[in-house]
Amino acid sequence: MKEVEICPICGSRDVTFDKSNKLLEAISMHTNYICNRCGNTFIAPLEVDEDEYKELKEAPLTPDILRDTQNKIRVGGGYGYALIFIIFSIITIIIALIAGLFVR
Repeated sequence: MKEVEICPICGSRDVTFDKSNKLLEAISMHTNYICNRCGNTFIAPLEVDEDEYKELKEAPLTPDILRDTQNKIRVGGGYGYALIFIIFSIITIIIALIAGLFVR
C-alpha cells in the first residue's frame, strides 16, 4: 500500500521541505521538514499507510500547539550543518593558502 507523510504533532499531510536555511538549500542538503498547518519542524515525518491515515484524525490546533510549536518542538540540525560546512570551507582555504606558500 502507498505510504503518506504526516506531521508527528498534528497529523496533517501538509508537510514539505523546510527551505528557510538558504545555505543548505544551495548545497542541496534538505535536512528538515515543516508542517504548513502547525509550523512544526522535524527531521523526518511519520510515514503511515494511506488506509491508516484515513482512520486517523488531525489534532485540533489549540492555542498551546500554535504558540509552543515554534519554540519547543523545533528539531533538526540545519544550522549546525551549515556552520560545520562554513568552518570546513574556511579551514580548507587556509590550508591551501599555507601550502601554496611552501611550494615556491
